[in-house]
Amino acid sequence: MDSLPHRLKTYSNIATELSFLSNQQLSDLLDQAEPFHTGVGGTSVLLRLNRVLSKLAYADEVQGASEHRPQNVYGIPEESSTEATKQFAAEVEFRKNSNETLLFVKRIPLTDLERIPENIMSTANLFDLPLYYQYGIGSKGFSAWRELAAHQMASNWVIAGKCPHFPLLYGWRILPHCKRRSISETLSKEQAKKLEPVFKVAEADEGQGADGAQKLSVQKLLDASSTGATKPFAASVEFEGRFLKSELEYWENHPKVCNRLEAIQNASADLILFLEYIPHNLHQWLGKQLTSKEYELEQSLSMMDENIATITEFMSKQKFIHGDLHFKNILTDGTRLYFTDFGLALSSKFELTAEEIEFFNKHHNYDQANAAIGFLDSTFSNLFGKELWSTSIQEYFSSKKITLAPALESRIKRHTPVALAMDQFYQKLMKESRSTPYPTALLEELIGKR
Repeated sequence: MDSLPHRLKTYSNIATELSFLSNQQLSDLLDQAEPFHTGVGGTSVLLRLNRVLSKLAYADEVQGASEHRPQNVYGIPEESSTEATKQFAAEVEFRKNSNETLLFVKRIPLTDLERIPENIMSTANLFDLPLYYQYGIGSKGFSAWRELAAHQMASNWVIAGKCPHFPLLYGWRILPHCKRRSISETLSKEQAKKLEPVFKVAEADEGQGADGAQKLSVQKLLDASSTGATKPFAASVEFEGRFLKSELEYWENHPKVCNRLEAIQNASADLILFLEYIPHNLHQWLGKQLTSKEYELEQSLSMMDENIATITEFMSKQKFIHGDLHFKNILTDGTRLYFTDFGLALSSKFELTAEEIEFFNKHHNYDQANAAIGFLDSTFSNLFGKELWSTSIQEYFSSKKITLAPALESRIKRHTPVALAMDQFYQKLMKESRSTPYPTALLEELIGKR
């Protein structure tokens, strides 16, 4: 990544360019942007922006192009990537020579309640949500304004020279809400033709009522995917099939959560964040490092350890909790880490209730604990596959049939007690009660022993 002075110069240039664009011009640019990901907290795209920039700024992007796997609008990796990867590398090189740069742009639904004049920029718990909704087990966050405030704080820490480990926020806007494209819009003509009978049947089923039709439509699409008609899109079909009723049941039909989810679904505006683009998430990058030579692996893991410790300690001193610190929310350029995605962040500077202040104080070690379970999750998922990571961990500790590099083994041994305690907490939280108490004292003891 560039040096801090160069990052700040880039920040100044891009922030200025964005400030000169009207809402309509920005909307037009976003319509042409490359879909990147659709997740619980919003959608994101990669935006190309013309500007005068040294060619050296793109060295990391060219180096990382070989790892890029194109994704559809749902964030699902497409099949076959050899040609696509080459094309992406060529496009990056073209952008380098044509003085274009990439911006990561996130769209967050901005609800009508958040747009009431007295609520604009408010970091209060506007929906009066239960505090278990603060956990990263499917929550869509407390408000767009909290996420914006967190990004502003993090960006200002970089600008002030306090901590370079966050992406810069170049600017933000409020634009009309952009509905996520349907599955049929993401299919090729050939794939759409194969699915045409399925969509027709799904439309004919509407007489069964909204819930029945949606369930049946999703099931028919999934059945079609199992025959190969939509194999690359099975996951995206399942994602589209998640409807509000099942989501409310997951959150135990809490009326305040219902209000929040319905408000998001009916949002007429989006909060748009324009962020510094960093090429890899830590999960992807770690997967590549796990296949490297022992001394290279040790160097990579040492950088990761030192950076995570430095950043979590810094945030703790700032009385700031990230709240969702898995390895896909940590970015890297290969030389340092960057924490991002603050949809569940908490800060002592927010307008907190007495109950929230108590929650905040009890969770002072939450980020450290999540980093531990994130390490085990990413390590075993990368080595043995996402579906087998839990089984692989059990096999590793019970039979020792799995042999790993010494650099890995020492860190697994170090982080496992904390990770297991967190896993047990999450299992109880999801399967037994949303009111499961956070094990502050136990985690404090385990973290202290590492």
